[in-house]
Amino acid sequence: MRTSKRTSNSTKPPSGKRAERRLRRKAEFDAVFREGERVASGVLSLSARARENRDVSGTAAPDSRGPLVAPDGPCRFGFAISSRLGGAVVRNRIRRRLRASTDRLNRDGECRGLDVVVVARGGAAEADFHTLDATLSRLVRRSMRIARDTQPEPDGGSEESSAAPDGFDSQEARGER
Repeated sequence: MRTSKRTSNSTKPPSGKRAERRLRRKAEFDAVFREGERVASGVLSLSARARENRDVSGTAAPDSRGPLVAPDGPCRFGFAISSRLGGAVVRNRIRRRLRASTDRLNRDGECRGLDVVVVARGGAAEADFHTLDATLSRLVRRSMRIARDTQPEPDGGSEESSAAPDGFDSQEARGER
């Protein structure tokens, strides 16, 4: 009987730069689907949420599992590719093409501070790399714009939040006019 010297790496987390830019756990995917904004175009759909200064397990506790993730660091991507799109070879081809595109987005600095789940839709198996790349780039830019527009002001609020209800300014609300 021949024994293999090869050991399983399934218990060891992946190392390297690419591993830091991946969503790996179900809780991370669920958080993006639950809290993220969804955009779609053509053969891809994605959900994205702005990352806060938290660790990858979703808590802010310093003793929790996983390294801290900078809120303005490169985007972290996860992929959801249904078996309806084809067999393992087809799904892995889609995943490889999307991974190459996400690597380029992070390398060029086009995507910062988001957790993104990319969902391949019908037609992704037939799409070439340039179509997938262009579609993903367009969707990520849209998600970045949405995330930037929906983030709260850094000083804790805006002027509108201090205004009195029903469109009255604070002097009218107090009866000073």
